[in-house]
Amino acid sequence: MASHRRVTECIFQNINPSCVLPMKCHKLMDSMLRVNIEALLFIFCFSFTLRGCGEPLNEFSQHKSSNRKSILIAGVFDVHFDFSVNFRELKMEPEINVRFLRWVMAMLFVIHEINDNPSLLPNVTLKYAIHDLCSYNRQEIKGVLKILGPNFTKTGIDDNGPRLSLSLSLSLSLSLSLSLSELLNKYYDKKRFPSHFRTIPSDAHQSSALARLAISFGWTYVGVVEGVDQYGKFGVAQFVEEVQKAGVCIAFFQRLYLDEKLYNELAKVILLFAEDVSIIPMAEALLRRNVSGKTWIASEAWVDSKVLIPRFVNVFETTIGTALPPGKIPGFKSFLLNIRPEQHKCSVSDFIMEFWSNTFKCTWNSNDEPNVKACTGLEKIEQVETAFTDISHLRFTYKVYLAVYSVAHALHNLLACTPSLGPFKNGSCANVGYFKLWQLLNYIKKVRFVSNLGHEMFFDENGDPPGRYDIINWHRDSTGGVQFKSVGSFDSREPSNMQLQLNMSSINWNNEKNKVPQSRCSEQCDPGTRRIALTGLPVCCFKCVPCNVGEFSNNSGSYECHRCPTYYSSTDHGDNCFPMPEEYLSFSDYLAIILLSLMFLGLMLNLVIGTLLCYHRNKPDLKDFEIKLETFLLLALCLTLVSSLSFFGHPTEVSCRLRGSVTCFCLAVVFSCYARKILCKVRSFQGGIVPQLLVSIMWIIFSNIQVHRNTDVYPGIVVVECKEESPLWAICSLIYLEMLINICLFLIIKINNANAVSLELRFIIYSLLVFILILFSFIPAYLTTRGKIVVVTEIFAILAMVYSTLGCIFLPKCYYMIKNKRVSRNWNKLKASQIHCL
Repeated sequence: MASHRRVTECIFQNINPSCVLPMKCHKLMDSMLRVNIEALLFIFCFSFTLRGCGEPLNEFSQHKSSNRKSILIAGVFDVHFDFSVNFRELKMEPEINVRFLRWVMAMLFVIHEINDNPSLLPNVTLKYAIHDLCSYNRQEIKGVLKILGPNFTKTGIDDNGPRLSLSLSLSLSLSLSLSLSELLNKYYDKKRFPSHFRTIPSDAHQSSALARLAISFGWTYVGVVEGVDQYGKFGVAQFVEEVQKAGVCIAFFQRLYLDEKLYNELAKVILLFAEDVSIIPMAEALLRRNVSGKTWIASEAWVDSKVLIPRFVNVFETTIGTALPPGKIPGFKSFLLNIRPEQHKCSVSDFIMEFWSNTFKCTWNSNDEPNVKACTGLEKIEQVETAFTDISHLRFTYKVYLAVYSVAHALHNLLACTPSLGPFKNGSCANVGYFKLWQLLNYIKKVRFVSNLGHEMFFDENGDPPGRYDIINWHRDSTGGVQFKSVGSFDSREPSNMQLQLNMSSINWNNEKNKVPQSRCSEQCDPGTRRIALTGLPVCCFKCVPCNVGEFSNNSGSYECHRCPTYYSSTDHGDNCFPMPEEYLSFSDYLAIILLSLMFLGLMLNLVIGTLLCYHRNKPDLKDFEIKLETFLLLALCLTLVSSLSFFGHPTEVSCRLRGSVTCFCLAVVFSCYARKILCKVRSFQGGIVPQLLVSIMWIIFSNIQVHRNTDVYPGIVVVECKEESPLWAICSLIYLEMLINICLFLIIKINNANAVSLELRFIIYSLLVFILILFSFIPAYLTTRGKIVVVTEIFAILAMVYSTLGCIFLPKCYYMIKNKRVSRNWNKLKASQIHCL
């Protein structure tokens, strides 16, 4: 097996001239594929053998004199971070990022592991080249392109970042790159960049996960801070688009610098979509201003970064965000602990030496720094706590692992192709010694293998792996540090409603009651109110106004109030509807009880008077026809009282038809009796009731009377009443009754002119005058009252007429009968010349 062991070689190139590091290797790769470069970029390029500088080839070629094929993998890392690139006001030297250095070492470890694996890429040696971007900017990318080949500078770079055209019309071969960074949506176009693949899920998945978080917690007023690079720009753009569709308002939107908007007290939640090291200047300013109490939605680039801990724990104490699922790399911990500055060839050792001096506070050049202890290289790295050796959560580091293995498996499949069974024309395979880049691209697209964790690794049609994330929440421990705990997950392969899974009980919100913090411009409108937008402010800023009477809103945050159904009214709070109370003269109403008492009293008086008449019927002063007539009048009065019962209770179509017609007929009988007493002719009695009888019958049959539910009388009350389309029959009846009263008065006045008016006729005159008074008082009262008072007015008028008859006609006569006096001649007789019917 020793024959399978291959020697790993390296080259190094420092891109940024501001990162002054010695370069030990001066050879460039024989041929390197073109690359796409952006913030936090990791690029793996492939070539055969090594040659001199400045001779880029457009195709892979095998060195003629070599018996063993060699493949060079180039990695471009942001090993140093230069704050002055993005924060020009800060005068700081570029600093090494130990987390990114761990990624570099992961690439070296995997290459060593593959070279020691006889079953993967046999007879092929992997070599590596490391490039340090040192916080790239526009000029630095041009430097990378010059290293890769002069043709790259023809494509151009604008101020917004790289713009690499992969069109074949430029006579450039396809490039092949695997990036660990989040590619910009603007530049990630498979037609323009068909050879770009990445082992980190698409930024679209992360933005969707962050948006789902904000929406699921009910945050409607969110501040947004994007990084200074393109990573933050396009990640934020998609986040904003998704949350706004769900009704979330953006409180402020700014780049990664300190602004007074960050102190906006209404915006309790802020999305921070940036790299960890780029956050430090803003975090320093926030710390000085003692800004705390905010909830931060973190992107994967800093949610579990220890760069911000423990110094900025108070600033970011409530943080939740997405992170790549952690992986495991067997043997990697031991590899890191055994690293020594002199161990590696090329300038990778320069990275280690710089890391070594920073970690152990020593110097490699004691002559220049006599006050600092000298580094020996024998210091034990396991005795210090550093992110470099922290493999508890290998997220990005594991993606480096997968990226290199993806390349290795694709190359293995290309080299193992069986002629006549190949993927190209006529089943051909690529020429192992001289193949084109698009042929390798075909294998990259189809690569599929099982990782050491048992997960299947592959690329979709966009060159992306499946979108899987952990939801990470910061938990402070007793020492003042932070533990990054997984409280949920996001999987883009699941149905939309199942993609985000959260364990709410595990989330730490760092407040007294550990409840989800609220972030609203305006408090949610309670049920019974609606929202009104405030001019000049986002739609999430509003005021709440109560619903009008008859309207309701039974949900919080309603935009409008809804009308209650017919005959329903809103509650006092306007949060629901209930059936309106119905108003009619019910038997239990106190007014009804009074009127019913008067009605029964009238019936009792009729009964008493009738009994007295029956008892005294044999007296010589009382004639037989008078007894009969007065008995009939008492019966008419009783019927009139009983007819008033139709005015009580819930109106029905039957009661509505009977109440007016029957009552008018009974009153017509009463007035006819009056006329009979005056004219003493039976035909006068018959002629008085027949017309009214006909009117009453036609009134019952032909009138269109309906039960009407009137909601216009009183707000929130349904007045149940009888409604007649035409008042014709009622007017005819009233006119006829008035006519009967006038006839009786006319006859009495004519008798009075003869000076022979008896006492009884005088009381009849009083009764008729009361009738007229009641009639003329009833009409305006009827027209000006509403609701059940109208019915009360009608009943009272009926009772008043009955009691006027009883009081003016029968009570005086009863008085004389009870006193047992002889009826006066003035009471009972007219002059002999007048005793005849006129």
